[in-house]
Amino acid sequence: MNMLKKIISSILILPISSFFLISCNNIDKDAKRLAEVQCQALSLIEKNKSLPALDVSLIEQAKELHTQITDLKDELSKKYTSESDRQKLATLVSEYTSACNK
Repeated sequence: MNMLKKIISSILILPISSFFLISCNNIDKDAKRLAEVQCQALSLIEKNKSLPALDVSLIEQAKELHTQITDLKDELSKKYTSESDRQKLATLVSEYTSACNK
C-alpha cells in the first residue's frame, strides 16, 4: 500500500507548470492529452480508496500512468517554450482536469 501511495503521489506531485509548454496550433489538443492522463490518475486514486485491500494491478496501472505523464512532460517541454503558450496550456489543462472531477 505504501508503494502505491508513493507512485500515486509522484503522479500528482509532478508540477503542472512543467507541462505547460505550448504551441498555439496544438494547445487545446495537448491540454486535452495531459488532462486525460491526469484524470486517469485521479480515477485510479478514487478506485483505490473504494477497495478494502490493495490491488496489485493498481500498482502496475499507476506505474504506467507515471511513465505516460513523464513522457508527455518531456515531449511538451521540447515542443513549447514561450511563456504565453505555457499560460494558455496551464489554463486549459486546469479546465479539462476540473471537468473530470465532476
